Amino acid sequence: MNNPAVSIVIPTRNGDPFIGQCLKSVFAQKSSLDFEVIVIDSGSSDKTLDIVRGFPVTMVEIEPHEFGHGKTRNQGASLARGEYLVYLTQDAVPVDEHWLETLVQSVLQDARVAGAYSRWIPRADCGIPEARWINERFGPIREVKRLGRLVESDYLGHMERLVLFSDVSSCLRKTVWTGIPFDEGLIFGEDQQWSRMALEAGHTIIYEPESIVYHSHRESLTQRFRRSFDVGMSMKDNRGASASLLRILPGSLLETAKDCRFARNAPLRRRVRLPLQSFCSHATDGTAWWLGVHHRHLPLPIKRRLSTVPHLIRSADAMVSGRSSR
Repeated sequence: MNNPAVSIVIPTRNGDPFIGQCLKSVFAQKSSLDFEVIVIDSGSSDKTLDIVRGFPVTMVEIEPHEFGHGKTRNQGASLARGEYLVYLTQDAVPVDEHWLETLVQSVLQDARVAGAYSRWIPRADCGIPEARWINERFGPIREVKRLGRLVESDYLGHMERLVLFSDVSSCLRKTVWTGIPFDEGLIFGEDQQWSRMALEAGHTIIYEPESIVYHSHRESLTQRFRRSFDVGMSMKDNRGASASLLRILPGSLLETAKDCRFARNAPLRRRVRLPLQSFCSHATDGTAWWLGVHHRHLPLPIKRRLSTVPHLIRSADAMVSGRSSR
């Protein structure tokens, strides 16, 4: 077989039940481009490996401690034979058979484009706070993002929206990745750091809402806390984010009010429970974010207990220290 045009890279670990749906939808794609699928598994103990072996993929198994959001995606890119790298998470399921073609064509048709990312649609069981978050960030309007002649103040003021990028479902031009690989020192947010570096190098980023995946989380407060802690750490190290304890309570109340407005047409049984559930979710996020932003003041054992990827904490701290000492 000739080298495929597209390499789809899917990191996995305990991906049952969604990995089967994900791969089934991937291999149902109608595309003018040949593609290969590379699955990198980091120690699954459920049925993930058996499910994946039922599909014509290249399977790579690594130890759990070898996983890193940036590191594993770089590993997938190094194994890829395609000119275009498509990243997909194990719990992202393409909505239709045109997901891949639409996504890749967004990059292929314009040499200035470094990467593109897909729209998310929350699953039916998604909580209202996350459904609103997804709705606000992954809407129906296509976006073409470049810095152009933005002055620094405009760039900093719009940075969050400009660098928004998600490798839940994305396509990168491999020649750009070669010069701008994912930052392996970040605990989280490697995709948005890559987007920022690509934009600052003069490239264009596309948000392509016609390429759609089902994706949302159904997390406990403990899982939510740990993920928000990692986000806070990454935003501090990547963008110098700040946080104040005094803003957690009013911020949680404000976000709860927004959730209630967003859910005004939801069934009554969901709206009755929503205020308390929403407030707890946002207070959890705010507290975890604050701790993550101030992680340099926390002892290493505490940080490891709070993080979703404790084995990466020491190496990440060392890389951040190395950057700041230059």
